Amino acid sequence: TITNDGSTLTVGDEATVSGGAGAGTRVQVGDISGSGVDEVIVNAGGENYAAGDTLTFSSGTAEAKVSVVNGGFTPETGSLATHVELESGTITGSGSGDILLEAAAGGKILNELTQDQFFRSEIQLEDDSGQLLSEADADGDRSYVLLQDSGVDIPYDMEATDHIILEDETIVADLPGYAGNKIVQEIGTASGDITDIRMIASGSGYTSLPTATISGDRQIELEDATDSNSDGAGRIELEEGGLLLSNETFPGTSATVIPFGDEIGRATSLNIVEHGINYTSAPTLAFPKYAVLKTVSGTISADETFSSNVSGATGTVVSYSAPLLKYTATTSELEVGDTITTSGSQTAIVSKADTLTGTTTIDTNISTSGKYIDQDGWISESSKKIQDSLYYQDYSYVIRVASSINKWRDSFKRAMHPSGFYVTGEVNIATLVSG
Repeated sequence: TITNDGSTLTVGDEATVSGGAGAGTRVQVGDISGSGVDEVIVNAGGENYAAGDTLTFSSGTAEAKVSVVNGGFTPETGSLATHVELESGTITGSGSGDILLEAAAGGKILNELTQDQFFRSEIQLEDDSGQLLSEADADGDRSYVLLQDSGVDIPYDMEATDHIILEDETIVADLPGYAGNKIVQEIGTASGDITDIRMIASGSGYTSLPTATISGDRQIELEDATDSNSDGAGRIELEEGGLLLSNETFPGTSATVIPFGDEIGRATSLNIVEHGINYTSAPTLAFPKYAVLKTVSGTISADETFSSNVSGATGTVVSYSAPLLKYTATTSELEVGDTITTSGSQTAIVSKADTLTGTTTIDTNISTSGKYIDQDGWISESSKKIQDSLYYQDYSYVIRVASSINKWRDSFKRAMHPSGFYVTGEVNIATLVSG
């Protein structure tokens, strides 16, 4: 029974079966789901890209465009959340040591160094001339009367990966179904590295992760000295609409991206290849594990071992075909955010990881759907032939001559016919045309 259907799996992935005192069981992934691309992960930002550059996927109907280049604005160092952590000597696997709240609550425990704010919601007078105050106390001090949603010591709760964004009320959707909210740098103020990519269409039917390349058009623009506008664009527009395109080679270089979908390659069924024998308790299944890696520093080869800095997972590489790492775990399993270090001194960051898990049961009697043990009776099997022990067999042959077999059969058998073979004859009809 599947308890977690994983992702990025391949049909035929086989579990390692252990425990239960039995032997001979084989279980494989039977079917996997096909789905669309949910997001595109920026693996390397590259340079000289522009918002609106188009992604072309290796297969399917997914569509995406570059939405932000040159980066956004992140919180200042003093505004970041500071977490309560375990002592360095008590951290297993050299992880960060942040103390997490229970799964239902989510989040981390903040310490007293975290920046916070006092949120005050006051009762305004009708004419907006001021706020409602309390009666003066014995010392003559008065306080604002606050609404219930006021609060104290509310943390910013910002991480280093967060971005400063626009308020909801100030966002205008330039394109149908898409409204960007990040504050970005002006065009020309940075290298044109890709920050974000937006999905236009997810496509469907992907059972493995596609790849994607990036291309785009560039417009002919005015020289800076002749551009009277302050928007930094200066593109030349035609009278009837449209822009003049430049014939220069697309300047974007070195960016790499990873299309990903949460539902791509999830297990929908398991196939019991062999049921095994002599089990006294249900065995456990350990399927090959997968992780999507980004910012890989070099070549990762099969049979290398690795360690990680957050989850503490260790394991052995089964195969690596960018961006997908297939591995077997020695201790624990990789988590999103892990940085792995291989025995070949390569490093990489885990961007996605979702492991297939399942359980088994045992019984004295089982029912199966049956299986073929060979190709006998398969009409489509090319190695099988219909035989009649005479003309249609492996040890027969045909001689085609311009006369009936009755005239030459006996003479041929006495002179040349190989023992054990069956000979037949065909009359080769020749047409003579006079004239």
